[in-house]
Amino acid sequence: MHIHHNDILNNVIVVSIDAKTWGGRKKLRAKDITSKASDLPPTDLVSLGSRKVFDPEALKPFLSFKREMEEALAAFGIKFAKNFVVPREEFASARQTLDDIAARHKKHVADFVASYPARLQSWRDKHPDHTSLLDDAPSVDQIESKFYLGYTPFSIGPAAVDGSEDDSSQAQQLVSGLAGRLYVDVAKTARALVKRMTGRSDITARFLNPLRAIESKLASLSFIDPGVTPMVEEIRRVMSSLPNEKKLGGNDVLAVRGLLSLLSEPSGLRTHAAALGSQACLLLESDEDEDDALLSAILPQGQQPSSAAPASSAQPVSAPVPAAPVAVPIEADDVFSVAI
Repeated sequence: MHIHHNDILNNVIVVSIDAKTWGGRKKLRAKDITSKASDLPPTDLVSLGSRKVFDPEALKPFLSFKREMEEALAAFGIKFAKNFVVPREEFASARQTLDDIAARHKKHVADFVASYPARLQSWRDKHPDHTSLLDDAPSVDQIESKFYLGYTPFSIGPAAVDGSEDDSSQAQQLVSGLAGRLYVDVAKTARALVKRMTGRSDITARFLNPLRAIESKLASLSFIDPGVTPMVEEIRRVMSSLPNEKKLGGNDVLAVRGLLSLLSEPSGLRTHAAALGSQACLLLESDEDEDDALLSAILPQGQQPSSAAPASSAQPVSAPVPAAPVAVPIEADDVFSVAI
């Protein structure tokens, strides 16, 4: 069976999260250091060569927004090369979720900026003997620019050469890496579920929700590898055999445990898939550095995802396109198409 790797790549969207969050810290200066033990600042103000010019507890909620985006993309697709790969047909739903998170983040920033002067003064009042350490905190006019959360979608497609579109070795390697990453991703979830079952003779119906999520993810990404479909069918077979009850035990628990045991070993999954014509990586573990190198090799300079110059969640930044490889337009105007 001939695998059209470029057709597979045309069916996915690569999403890069662009995030910037202020940590509330400044570098510790020579003048901030004193030789008198009695004058040493408290540990909640100074640590590891930095000064906390703002209350770090007030900044923690900002970290949850990026994590929420990552979890949402992981639910729709798979993490690959420090980005996320989402099926094209699922991207509209994923985009709506990401836009909702970005909108809530934007409101949180606005509320934070409004309360920033009072919070900053409260932090200074808490350390009246060390106000010199806090004298260069960002002003109200500067603070809003310290936060950003958005994403940039990329579409990866073939470059036409003399009117032809041939499969490239890079495309084949990338598809193989995607399949391998999918198996590892599923295995990690399955292993966590196996660990939760340790010492238990029964499970609740709610315990099956992660299994349903695995089935949904594999089904939406089944075009990546021909060995995925039989796994989807096996999950559905086991799930359909279970009674519709709040608590399961006996042979039902054994059936779930056996299914999770199969899913929890990437090598076993790949061996099973290879017998069905799988293009999955032969490596037992997916190497993220190699994944990153593969993706970087096909993204033109200037279109590499970058957190230093984040793109809007609504409109991605424009980027210079080199002569080769060539960026080609696709149907959606707000998604980059990067040729390989």
